Amino acid sequence: MNLCFFVVISFQYSITAIFATPPKLIPLIDHIDVLEKSTVPLICSLLVGSDINFEWTLNDLKLTNNSNTLIENSPKYSLLTLQNVQKTHGGVYKCRASNSFKEFDVTKTQINIKGI
Repeated sequence: MNLCFFVVISFQYSITAIFATPPKLIPLIDHIDVLEKSTVPLICSLLVGSDINFEWTLNDLKLTNNSNTLIENSPKYSLLTLQNVQKTHGGVYKCRASNSFKEFDVTKTQINIKGI
């Protein structure tokens, strides 16, 4: 007597592809002249992209919140407010938007501080 056994093994799997749109920023104005002791708002706006981290720099040094610098981030923009600006606040400001896939975009402006 011959016995035959069939074993059916079923595998289920799924492949999830995650595609992220690289961030694209609206360019900042090329340069801005401002008077000492004034307040300067700079807005870095996202044109496309999601799950973005924003970072501001002045002359390639990372900026953080302090008594003269306020950074407010949202999912679609970052607002940098410079208060009571002095000559030392002059230079190249850059906003960098990056996603979790290490894709990024940068926009920049030159701020010139004029005496009163």
